Amino acid sequence: MIKTAILDLGLNNIKSVFNLSNKFSETYVFSKLNEFKTNTDMLILPGNGNFGKGMEILNDRNLINFIKERSTEIKIVGICLGMQLLFDESEEVDGVKGLSIIPGKVIKINKNNNYNNPLLGWYDVKFSNKKKYEILEGSYFFNNNFIVDPTDRKIIQGNLDNSPVFIVKKKIYGIQFHPELSRNIGSFFFKNICQQNLI
Repeated sequence: MIKTAILDLGLNNIKSVFNLSNKFSETYVFSKLNEFKTNTDMLILPGNGNFGKGMEILNDRNLINFIKERSTEIKIVGICLGMQLLFDESEEVDGVKGLSIIPGKVIKINKNNNYNNPLLGWYDVKFSNKKKYEILEGSYFFNNNFIVDPTDRKIIQGNLDNSPVFIVKKKIYGIQFHPELSRNIGSFFFKNICQQNLI
């Protein structure tokens, strides 16, 4: 069984993420550098919250370079805000640099006839590779005001209409929806990331 670390930024309750991850991996929570275990296979960056506040916390705890270095060594899973922090910048706050692990930016969701801002509730995700991801298609739970806009469109593996909500770049997985709140399909989706059955 793999070992998974969840970074607790103190921005939200991570109990649901822990419970989901612990089904498929030996999971622990850390908030400081010295709490991270060297034999960890996967690092989860969870969260709802503000982009600027998230980067402030990472900077204050000297975690920015640490995460960048780990992203070349182990699997990184960013969920919601955790996904957005992987990018260069966000329209949510001016003048704050992200982790820049994935080139691109985070942009505000435009209100239209189909979506409100915040985007809250259950929405159908369509995956790019139908043959590979067909059994993962379905409705997932969203709760966000912003969406990612990666420079390299080839890393986009799942969309909500034309908005990227699932990206894969080598060992890095970005998930805009909340698998931990998406019932059985979310659990199945997360299991596949942990075990690499499909993803």
